[in-house]
Amino acid sequence: MSFTIYWEKLDKRVAQNVQAQLNAFFANLESRPQFLGEISVEQLDFGSVPPNLEILDFTAPFPEFYLATEDDASQANTVPASIDDYDGIDDT
Repeated sequence: MSFTIYWEKLDKRVAQNVQAQLNAFFANLESRPQFLGEISVEQLDFGSVPPNLEILDFTAPFPEFYLATEDDASQANTVPASIDDYDGIDDT
């Protein structure tokens, strides 16, 4: 099994989106130590040279992996309504 990561698609627009999401996460973080104060990402850049990755282990996905996205739910009627409805067996 192999994965292709298109590093060149991780451009400035994607970096700004990730930066905004990280800043929103840090802004809403309730359990940080008081001595840290406000946490924010000032600049984010993925660079032009992709990293070398080595996958060490594959395990079974979390049950949430099998839940439908909103797009999937609009296309199929047999999707579990919630994680509690998922029995771990693919009936298709």
